[in-house]
Amino acid sequence: MRHSLRTRPFYLSLTLACLLAAGAQAQDAISAKDALAKVARNYGPSATAAIVEMTGTFGQDQPESWSLVAWDESATFNLRAYSIERGDVTDGGEDYSRLYPENPPTGFIPLDKLKIDSTLAFEIAEKQARAARMGFNSLNYSLAAMEYATEPVWALDLVDADDDLAGKVFISGETGEVLRTVFIYRNDPLNLRIVDSAAPRTTEATTTAAPEPEQVIIGTTPPGGIAPAPMESLIPAPATPPSDSIAPPPSTSIPPAPPLSPAPPQPIIPTPSGDRVIPPPPIPLEP
Repeated sequence: MRHSLRTRPFYLSLTLACLLAAGAQAQDAISAKDALAKVARNYGPSATAAIVEMTGTFGQDQPESWSLVAWDESATFNLRAYSIERGDVTDGGEDYSRLYPENPPTGFIPLDKLKIDSTLAFEIAEKQARAARMGFNSLNYSLAAMEYATEPVWALDLVDADDDLAGKVFISGETGEVLRTVFIYRNDPLNLRIVDSAAPRTTEATTTAAPEPEQVIIGTTPPGGIAPAPMESLIPAPATPPSDSIAPPPSTSIPPAPPLSPAPPQPIIPTPSGDRVIPPPPIPLEP
């Protein structure tokens, strides 16, 4: 399709406007550390000595504005908010509506512990998204201390062209370590697939069934090649019938009678006349 000379300037003007808008956005974008440096120049180093939280939205790749909540002992509730937009810093006043006194901050980040700037956090998140084959259009940044600690943690929300959340990447702001990733696949609107690196890994329970015993049919050769025993050898021989004479067990045998000892000699009984009398034999008892 050819465009007339009248319509070509319109398309050229539209393309030029888009390029200028993108260039202006890139020029207005500011990293987290640059925003903190502007706050420190305007309000003193103590304003950024202990960071409670820092957020930036619609980054491509860096946001145009940041919101900062930091420790301020002079404030009524010890917290003060700052706004950094297009290089301008504004004191947002005492911030206590979401935190003190009902919800005290879970931690404070010393400025010297923030080693990873938002620019490097973007590069890390983009690498994770490429590995997961996840596309996105912009990022929302959030910086806060790890719960009950001082380690800074970046939480980056990856937003697609439809303004839907495509994923989240959690990065240590001190070491650059990727702490957690969550990616949301929307190929099927009715069945989202969520891949969370911190989700428990469930392994399917596999049970190995005991092998069934191999059945060998008598009269055939088994796989081992050894011919089976003949049928006659498999039939047990009949038991031997017992004999009529039953010998007593060894423990019940009657020992033989001991031999009779010879009868002792009959005693000689002397008499008053000096004769010797042999007594008569004893009378045997009746059986």
